[in-house]
Amino acid sequence: MATRRRAFGNIRPAGKSSWQASYKVNGQRFVAPSTFPSKADASAWLANIQADINRGIWIDPTAGKESLAQYVAGWLERKQKTGHYRPRTLELVTGLLDRIVLPALGDRELAEIKTPLVRSWHADVAAKHSPGQAAKSYRLLRTILGEATSDGIIPFNPCAIKGAGNEPASERPKPSLEMIDAVVASLNDRYCHRNHKPSDHRYEALTWTAALSGLREGEMFALERQDVDLLHRTISVTKQSQNVGNQRIVGPPKTTAGNRVVVIPATLAAMLDTHLATYVGPRPDSLVFTSDEGLPMHRTRWAFVWRRATKSAGLEGLHFHDLRHHAGTLAAQLGATTKELMERLGHSTIRASLIYQYSTQKRQRELADRMDAALKLRSSGVA
Repeated sequence: MATRRRAFGNIRPAGKSSWQASYKVNGQRFVAPSTFPSKADASAWLANIQADINRGIWIDPTAGKESLAQYVAGWLERKQKTGHYRPRTLELVTGLLDRIVLPALGDRELAEIKTPLVRSWHADVAAKHSPGQAAKSYRLLRTILGEATSDGIIPFNPCAIKGAGNEPASERPKPSLEMIDAVVASLNDRYCHRNHKPSDHRYEALTWTAALSGLREGEMFALERQDVDLLHRTISVTKQSQNVGNQRIVGPPKTTAGNRVVVIPATLAAMLDTHLATYVGPRPDSLVFTSDEGLPMHRTRWAFVWRRATKSAGLEGLHFHDLRHHAGTLAAQLGATTKELMERLGHSTIRASLIYQYSTQKRQRELADRMDAALKLRSSGVA
């Protein structure tokens, strides 16, 4: 009697009491990682493999042999070819990979990276780096391994630690108009403190533009004379400047919503009028804001000047980006709707603009609570 051939896979004796199972996919043969004590066990294993193939969830068992570092090299190359990341973002991503992700996990095969290993790595990163760096690194690893999962290299994404990718929202200082005045005074007098030269107001308009228009730092550093319309009191935002290493790169704003026209107060328009006449060249493409030497603004060098000015003003820790938050909060306090805030600040999502409205509501609640306290004092007979 003829022996019926198996419909899927092959089973053969591997010794006196063991059996070996194998199967083919796309002409390539795959052998079970170990032998089986009985032919029935080998047959059951093959049945599970066939079911995975039929459901479309079969994973090539040799795919996960590639190391994380090898996969990341190809992943980065694909991102660069497609322009997925802007130059500055690509620099930040590469920095996280080189400093935090790859030193610990780069030599590991993709198939080796399981949730317990990711959990141990994340705990070590959180102990050595800031919460923000730890969250960013985790999100980056999750993105990379998520793509490996989509590619069918690993069966599932091992980055499954709840909340590990969330950055704690730090309570940033809320600059008042008086605080901004103090920093501006320090910026104006910085030459007197250093070289005993006459006071220079080069950065006054830059500071107030940030505090009243809400433009991002890179957007202001890319502004040209032709972008400022003093007659109609508007600033057109069509590009941003970024520094990658020592190279200045000018490209589109951070998001599509970043392309916008911002109406500015008459007070700021007057400041910009003086600034344009004093510090800006006559050509339409002359940069509005430049360094002491008349060169394009560099993010790192400006950060040094800003830190020195805030320290001199007794406001150490106040970031230049806090002025954008001031502009958003001020607009919300003056009655701007969520849509108006999104248009003014160049937000692509409602969530970003709601932060400023929440801040305003929180302030109103504090004022209402103070009213309650005053009424209670009055009813108790306390003057």
